[in-house]
Amino acid sequence: MCNEPDRANVYYPHRMILSASLLAALGVSLQLQVGILQPDRSIYGTVTATEPAGSVGVPISSAAIELTAVGGGIRRLETDSVGAYQVDKLDAGIYTLRVGREGFRELTLQVRVPEQGAVHLDVTLERVPPILAQPITQGG
Repeated sequence: MCNEPDRANVYYPHRMILSASLLAALGVSLQLQVGILQPDRSIYGTVTATEPAGSVGVPISSAAIELTAVGGGIRRLETDSVGAYQVDKLDAGIYTLRVGREGFRELTLQVRVPEQGAVHLDVTLERVPPILAQPITQGG
């Protein structure tokens, strides 16, 4: 018998780095979930704004978050001063997440919460352009 390890069971970290680099080069967003930092069965992220001109990234504080379970249970909260939110102690399953704030288009998403791990979901809301009042003209 030889003392070489079975190549099928050997971990090659350089291959993982190469794969992550390739995905990044292709423009694919790669986010790793770390269970130590976030509790299991939670949803967390940041709510930011996009302007009609296309700029993105301004955090939205006090955005309303509503999470509805398939069975009908509802949890409500708001984002903090930097647009962050976190909903903990959820049951595994599918939820409807609604995010909104005055002056922005509301967004509704379906989210699957796994039995183990956390869901990182950053949300971008589109600002609604202000409605310009039409001048009232008198008929002549």
